[in-house]
Amino acid sequence: MTDPAAPLRVLHVVRTFDLSGRSRMIHDLCAGLAPRCASAVVCLTGAPGFQPENLEIITLDLPPDGFSFHGMMQLTRLVGERRIDVIHSHGRGATPYAAGARLIHRRARLVHTVHRADGDLLSGRSVVREPALKAMDRIVAVSRAAADAFAVMNNADEAAIEIIPNGIDLDRFASARTAERTGCRLCSVANLSADKDPETLLKALAIVRQQRPAATLRIVGDGPRRGEIHAAVTDLGLTEAVELTGFRSDIPEILAEADVFMHAAHTEGLGIAVLEAMAAGVPVVATATGGLMEIVRDGETGLVVEPGDPEAMAAGVLRLLDNNGLRTSCVKQAAELVQTSFSVAAMCESYVRVYGELVS
Repeated sequence: MTDPAAPLRVLHVVRTFDLSGRSRMIHDLCAGLAPRCASAVVCLTGAPGFQPENLEIITLDLPPDGFSFHGMMQLTRLVGERRIDVIHSHGRGATPYAAGARLIHRRARLVHTVHRADGDLLSGRSVVREPALKAMDRIVAVSRAAADAFAVMNNADEAAIEIIPNGIDLDRFASARTAERTGCRLCSVANLSADKDPETLLKALAIVRQQRPAATLRIVGDGPRRGEIHAAVTDLGLTEAVELTGFRSDIPEILAEADVFMHAAHTEGLGIAVLEAMAAGVPVVATATGGLMEIVRDGETGLVVEPGDPEAMAAGVLRLLDNNGLRTSCVKQAAELVQTSFSVAAMCESYVRVYGELVS
């Protein structure tokens, strides 16, 4: 039995660790649980794109595709050498490695967090999927939508999945809430990937500029479609109106300069970037998908549009820019929602309770 006075030894396992919402959640969780938990992160493939100074990251440098038995044994040895109490896996790519280490090291417990709302299929083969599910001592999802999709896709017990929403550092965005917003500065923070659909943002901007020629868009993030997005900016004649910043760490300062936040994802587990915009006092237009529908309530905490519809996205932006009463009401209700339900402190307390229940 673990000494109750000693910090729990927690090892987070991810396939990649870049500046995504998932990685930021892991960082905030590790920082928030210190010194109650001694935490480290294992990045299975390649060097991490996100490496904060106060977080230990161990890289195994495994192949980006397929499964490596040697890699699983490396992780297993690490769990044993460090006498890990809790293995915490994030995403389907980490699952077979974490499950294998858990089955070999019986004293360790395995917590798995579902971050996506597209089902996050662990494996197409039941011979892999079912043992992995059995190895999980607790399954957590960041939203009800993520839990429901995971249960259906993986034939898992929905009732056994606990919902622990991601939290954000509210104090970090306090100064942004006082910013004056009277212009047409649009903003989005997301990976440049197909499921985040940055093309819809660009097309929506072009429509907005027909009525608001001074409107600009800042897209914060990087990803596999960066080159294509650069080309789309040129093709749409938006070179002077769009700024692609790449990865940035000064998100509160960026949000303080934004008048409307846009999020065009086709799938989203919860939406940390949207929560951060709400905490910063920026009115939000987001797509009706996944966990976003649990935080963006149409006409109350923001505006909701269908995915892949730039006309609707543009109409939502113009509605917020033109209606001061609606904008003020949405900002107020959104801030109240984030402060009461989506803090880092609440997230950390929920996870440390889960850890404690398993190791005691």
